[in-house]
Amino acid sequence: MTGPATWSAPEARIEMEFLERLPDHLPTPGDVRLRVTLRSERGEAATYDGIWIDRPDLEALVVELEEWLATAEGSPRIDAMSPDELELELVTGRAGAAAELRVRLGRAGESGVLTEPVDFEVRVGLSGAEVAGLHAFFAVLLNARG
Repeated sequence: MTGPATWSAPEARIEMEFLERLPDHLPTPGDVRLRVTLRSERGEAATYDGIWIDRPDLEALVVELEEWLATAEGSPRIDAMSPDELELELVTGRAGAAAELRVRLGRAGESGVLTEPVDFEVRVGLSGAEVAGLHAFFAVLLNARG
C-alpha cells in the first residue's frame, strides 16, 4: 500500500488504521476493514478492529471530502456496514478550527462471547491541512491491498 496506512487526529484522540481490503474475486471487492481507536479527554478509550466500510460509501466519502476541501461546505459522512458500529461526520468548524470531526463507535455486547458493549463518541477540531490528511487516508484506501 502506498500512502498513509493510518490517520490520527490531534493528540491521537481518534486513530484509524487500514487492516484489509476484500480482493477483486470476492462478491464485494474493495470493501475495507479498519481498526478505530477513540480517546476521551479524560483518558478513557475504546478500540474496535472489525469495522467494515463498503467501497461505494468510501468512494462517496472521498468525493464529499474533496468538495468540502474546495468549498468548506457540507457535512461529509460515512457509516460502517453494520448499523451503529461506526459513524464519522465532518462539520464546519467552531472555535477557530476549520472543521469538527465527530466519530462514534457503537457495538452491542454479545452473549457468550468476550465482547463488551461500546457506545463512545469523540469530537475534535481539525485544521484544513488535517482535513486534507483525512481525505488522503480514505482516498488511499480505494486502491489499498491487504
